[in-house]
Amino acid sequence: MDCNALLIDIENEISTIHNFIRDQYRLKFPELESLVNHPIDYAGVVKRIGNAMEMTLVDLEGLLPSAVIMVVSVTASTTSGKPLPQDVGSM
Repeated sequence: MDCNALLIDIENEISTIHNFIRDQYRLKFPELESLVNHPIDYAGVVKRIGNAMEMTLVDLEGLLPSAVIMVVSVTASTTSGKPLPQDVGSM
């Protein structure tokens, strides 16, 4: 039972952190949350992209399947998002 309770606590923490990152990063790349659904993958992609304006310079290999990388790159090039403010950009 202790393991199950710990697993629930971990899942809740992951969900809380994912929601925080998603809410902050939505300014930069609002479409990303619909393209990368898994919270840990999403956090990894956000970490790699950061506040980069040129997606061709961002290497997402090893984080996502090739087809998803292509969709993310194409979508990022047409996103309506804006660069993150300085206080948010240091996530």
